[in-house]
Amino acid sequence: MFACLLLPQFRLAAALRWRDGTGPAAVVDDCANGLILEVNAAAAAKKIHPGLTPAQAMARDRQVQLLPRSPAQEEALQQILLDGALGLSADVEATAPGLGVADLRRRPKPPSWHGLGDEVVARFATEKLRVVVAFAPTPDLAILAAKGAAPVAVIYDASAFAASLPVGALELDEPTARTLHDWGIATIGQLLALPRAETIERLGAEAAAVLQKVSGRTKRPLRLIRPGVKYAEAFDFEHHVETTEPLLFLLRRFLGSLTARLKAGHRVARCLRLAIPLDDGSRYERAFTIPAPTSDLEVLYRILDTHLASLRLEQRPVGLRLEIEPGEQNGNQLGLFETALRDVNGFGETLARLKALLGEDSVGVPRKLDTFRPDAYALDPMFPQNAGVLREDPPCGIPLRRCRPPVLVRVETKEGVPVSVHSHFAQGAVIETAGPFRLSGDWWDQHAWRTEEWDVELDGGVMVRLSRVGAEWKVEGAYELC
Repeated sequence: MFACLLLPQFRLAAALRWRDGTGPAAVVDDCANGLILEVNAAAAAKKIHPGLTPAQAMARDRQVQLLPRSPAQEEALQQILLDGALGLSADVEATAPGLGVADLRRRPKPPSWHGLGDEVVARFATEKLRVVVAFAPTPDLAILAAKGAAPVAVIYDASAFAASLPVGALELDEPTARTLHDWGIATIGQLLALPRAETIERLGAEAAAVLQKVSGRTKRPLRLIRPGVKYAEAFDFEHHVETTEPLLFLLRRFLGSLTARLKAGHRVARCLRLAIPLDDGSRYERAFTIPAPTSDLEVLYRILDTHLASLRLEQRPVGLRLEIEPGEQNGNQLGLFETALRDVNGFGETLARLKALLGEDSVGVPRKLDTFRPDAYALDPMFPQNAGVLREDPPCGIPLRRCRPPVLVRVETKEGVPVSVHSHFAQGAVIETAGPFRLSGDWWDQHAWRTEEWDVELDGGVMVRLSRVGAEWKVEGAYELC
């Protein structure tokens, strides 16, 4: 069997998503003529139909809601449809916008096809979407059945089903449809009763394809899709917005839908991508790496809320896009000297607030640089793969408490060896030395460095580390003696 999932009035459903669709509504083409493409039942009751101009529609009802097409919202809705089809089978064809076909021949037969269809309808109802589902022996018959399903149809006898359909269900071109009307052919059964060879000879190659489609004996191969499921939502405002409240309101609704889909697929969010189209045609974009991947709505919402609280845009937003990069749930096996943060995402939220106060380049996750330069490090804006794991290396030697920044001192030397130290931090005669330890690097560019380090013990029992760059001496830190 094959299953067809159809979202009726797909373009209107996409335009009405996240809006109130109770009153008369119509979606308008964005081309030059701007004709109405689809209408809901409330608009049809006011005698508004596809093909009218917006002015003609408003003449019939001034309260009609005229919405432009939204390609971003249509793409997001198509992904939701394909996600539902992939829940039935791994072999799915994206036949048309708002229409997908799944090959169910490799999955176990359910106890009831109607029951399976009701489950799919209920799943889409949680997203406030109306979907119709049809099951048939061939893909083409499943598509034909879906166009008349309410909301689930199961076709067992392909010949009997096709024979009862009107010829208009085939969506033939105008010359062919006119010819069949002149012949008095009203149903597909009457068309199939005609001599096949003579019918093809008179109607042309299209007739052969149509007869093959409705015969129920040919199962055409599906054009299978193999991309990963995309978790994304989008919305285009009718007017630009001035405050962040509409953005936060929509983002929370977006996350409610997306996290429900993640949980249904046993997945978690590892990255958020936020995009805000602006009224000058530009776009603000930002990616957020989730320290501990999760599907918790509140955690993901706090990340966006924290960022938008300090966001200042030069232009006004006219839309909103949110995409989640999914990941698999996994756990890290901690080592003997590793501990985990109690709340990794809470720590990430604290870092985000600090970035808002201090700047993006002043806060991050420190990372050692591949160099011998003392204290050389960089700040990574994103968490490493093992985020939340604190490594505690086993103690090795006497711990050194470093001074940040190093303290300037006056050092007396004899034949290049320190003999006394004078500073407010440490002072006294040197009774024992270890060194010099000479380090250098980056000699090939303007960032070349060279330093000389000494470990010295003063007569007061204090052990410090000294460094010399040129003629300048500094105390790098003091050793903690037991």
